[in-house]
Amino acid sequence: MRQAQYIADAIQQGAALLQRYHPFWSFNAFTAALAPTGDFLAPISNTTQALDEDALWQLDGDEQLQAEYFGEHFADLFAWQTKHLPPKFISSNADATDSAWPFWLHTDIPGRKWQQIQAFCQQLPNAHAAIEWCAGKGHLGRAYSWRHQANVTSLEYQGALCEQGQALAKKVGVNQTFIQADIYQLPLAQPPSNEAPHSPLWLAMHACGALHVQFLQSACVHNARYIALAPCCYHRQHGRYAPMSAVANDCDLILDSAALRLAQQNQVTAGASERAQRAKELRWRLGYEQLRQHTQDDKRYRPLPSVKVHRFSDFTAFCEFASAHHQAPVATAKCNQYEELGEQARLRMLRLDAIRHCFRRPLELWLLLDKMAYLVQQDYSARALQFCANTDTPRNLLLLASKNEAF
Repeated sequence: MRQAQYIADAIQQGAALLQRYHPFWSFNAFTAALAPTGDFLAPISNTTQALDEDALWQLDGDEQLQAEYFGEHFADLFAWQTKHLPPKFISSNADATDSAWPFWLHTDIPGRKWQQIQAFCQQLPNAHAAIEWCAGKGHLGRAYSWRHQANVTSLEYQGALCEQGQALAKKVGVNQTFIQADIYQLPLAQPPSNEAPHSPLWLAMHACGALHVQFLQSACVHNARYIALAPCCYHRQHGRYAPMSAVANDCDLILDSAALRLAQQNQVTAGASERAQRAKELRWRLGYEQLRQHTQDDKRYRPLPSVKVHRFSDFTAFCEFASAHHQAPVATAKCNQYEELGEQARLRMLRLDAIRHCFRRPLELWLLLDKMAYLVQQDYSARALQFCANTDTPRNLLLLASKNEAF
């Protein structure tokens, strides 16, 4: 009862703060970089005027720095985040090192993904069997099966991934069985009777949007003894976010797709080449849009389809593609001038995003608290932690739940 009240208070307080500061995180930084959004942002955006791009990237990936730069503007928001953000897990166990795991177990797993799996597995209980949700090739389930000698059932929609995962399980000799299944029409659709024993551990690392919501609902229906979830890609669902818990549902906080995207808008793991490509794309899109608006005397933003900028030899070629898509001829002779204007707009966008990104972690935390409250409603004991460093993955919040015992 005490835990339920603590989570409920955190949800209500967080919703009130997000509603109060709604104008500071709900605007679109891309379109705002093209045209002023109003004087209300000026005192805050001026805070970052002296920062160069490298400093802005550092600020973007450091929650403590965000609090230092913007604390005077959002003091109560940062106080709420500090109070309720799950603790970081620090392992002193030798099992955390690569030497504790045989090299042949993870030769097919990318390095950063393997670090995430190691950290995730350290938090899991010893269960005789487990269900892995949205398994992909089953890397997590394979590691868990080896570590605990458990029978793992891995559920995956794509048949090709099931075949590859089954081959990897056979290669390393673990008890892992793949089921190709639509999670909305699972072979596990019938819940167990009240007299049936508890289901085993259910686990999902970075299941997206509606898939991790369905995961929690299914795990509860099947009376899972243990639940472990690291959510991801909150925007991959239809329409607005539908709160899972009664207390969050009673809040008036409305989170649309843009808000859910903001909750995961973190590029801390992006490499230098990826950042350079992203910078070019933004510079060209912002530059072209200013050229189009000036040529057409039309200040309404017109979006472009997603396209890889490496397809184009230069900015002029990109403008020719974009204007053909819009059926709006532009003066390509002015392209050099507008590419520079695009770069200036991109830097404005980075500074505006620095403001919006103060709300990235609070939004993600609020979504996690909603899921914790839902599990408590289902008679689970729930807790959360940061299971790995954000340099391994920004989506490092792990929700753990158990029936009838501490977890």
